[in-house]
Formats: sequence, C-alpha cells, structure tokens
Amino acid sequence: QRESTADGAASPIWLAPSDGSGAARQITFSPASDKGGESGPQWMPDGSAILFTARRGETRQIFRLPLAAGGEAAPIELKDSKLEISAGSFEISPDGKWLAVRASQPLTEAEKKDEKDKKDAAVQGEEKHPSRIWLYAFATGKTTAITPLDRSAGAVAWSPNSQELAIVTETPGDASDVAPNARLEMVS
Repeated sequence: QRESTADGAASPIWLAPSDGSGAARQITFSPASDKGGESGPQWMPDGSAILFTARRGETRQIFRLPLAAGGEAAPIELKDSKLEISAGSFEISPDGKWLAVRASQPLTEAEKKDEKDKKDAAVQGEEKHPSRIWLYAFATGKTTAITPLDRSAGAVAWSPNSQELAIVTETPGDASDVAPNARLEMVS
C-alpha cells in the first residue's frame, strides 16, 4: 500500500493472515527522510524474518526484520573493499545461507568527490558503473562480486539446491540497442 504524495508517498510493508482470519497489520514504518519507503519484501526460507530494501542515509540497503522474537529491522552490511554497496534487487538462496544482490558498482571516494565538485560529466550511452551481482554469506557477513565489470547483470535465479545461480548479463551501455547481446551465465 502506497501512502499519498502529501504523506511522502512511502510504501510500508503489511502482514496479513493468508486465510483472511485477521486484520492486516503494518510492520514497517519509514522515517520522514525516506520518501520511497520499503520495497521488495521476501521471507527467509525458515520464516524467521522478512528482508526488504529501503533507503536509510546515503545508500539503499537490505534490512532484516525478525518476526519470531520481534524487534527492529537491522541493515545487512554490504561492503566490498570498504565501499558501501547500494542494493537494488535481491534473491535469498533456498537454503537461507546466501543472498544474491543486484547493485551498481560503488563509487570510489575520488568519484564521490568529483560528483560533489560537479566534475562528473557522463558520456551518453556509456555505463560507467554497471549492475553486478554480489554474493553475501549470512554466516560470515562477507560480500563478494561474482559478475565482471564488463557485463551488466540483470535477472538472477537460484537453483533449488542453492548450489548454482543463473544470471542474465549483457554488455553495459547502449550496445543492446544495436543487437541483442544478453547471455545466460551459470555460477556455482
């Protein structure tokens, strides 16, 4: 449910019994600074929590909201070499041990400075920071990029046994306007 534009157009997450036996209840509440609200909720396979994306601060993050014990939603820290990753979409592995996250390559500190100083001219059709797939291990908290910088990642799907990922990639930028260049890549 999306609130009115006058209310900031936030989209909180609601939980309702599937059999209609009870009323729906709102389980997330966006701070005033987050005009987009929460999106993309997914259950952890064991039913213990719901993961969702939201913007809190400078980056879009994935949050884990525990359901059994209650409590506040906490961000999952996605970092690669100390660079914060701004999460796009994500898929939880069927065994609940991994998180495949689609996100653009993070800006370096020098690029952030150039952007702030308005020295960030861009070439039309060039994708400087393509979308990549990052693998997050719940056990260790480690985040690793698994797709190369010369391909832009799209859809991702886990195998039923959580041993492989199917990822659609294509050449970054406007190359797909000339000819189809998407390919399916398997990662294990």
